[in-house]
Amino acid sequence: MEEAFLLRPTQALGQALARKQVRVGHGTKDGRPQKVSLDEVVQLEMLARAARLAASAAGTMIPRSYTLAR
Repeated sequence: MEEAFLLRPTQALGQALARKQVRVGHGTKDGRPQKVSLDEVVQLEMLARAARLAASAAGTMIPRSYTLAR
């Protein structure tokens, strides 16, 4: 779950629009970066929605009132 919160959807959306893929570096098997293809319009729409909801100044999905220690 922690890795999902660390997603920076605004950056990911920029990658997806430019390359039709997103590079995921956190929370992957053996810590190796992975490329995830975004082939469907609905995938881009959901990433855009997540980008609008990104709460923190860092652009992650962690709500402002939360810390990883919580």
